[in-house]
Amino acid sequence: MDMFRGVISIQKEACGGLRRLAAVNAETGNQIKIGEAGGIEAIVAAIQQHKEDAGLEEDALIALKHLSCLPENQIKIGQAGGIEAIVTARQGT
Repeated sequence: MDMFRGVISIQKEACGGLRRLAAVNAETGNQIKIGEAGGIEAIVAAIQQHKEDAGLEEDALIALKHLSCLPENQIKIGQAGGIEAIVTARQGT
């Protein structure tokens, strides 16, 4: 996602894919893998850069919701600026 930060269509697809992978039950380990691979930081960056795209925002926020089920991911979300991104997105700004 880093290489194509400015390409909204790629960011949107990536957030959608991470959303679906994170939603799978915890037995797959996807939530851990996404957190370890830098997926949380990439999702937060996508929200921050593409605030105008409601579809991307929805996929990104739901992905973060699924990822936040793990305590280690909660920390990463906070460190990546995810809390601010979530609050800002919900305010529509």
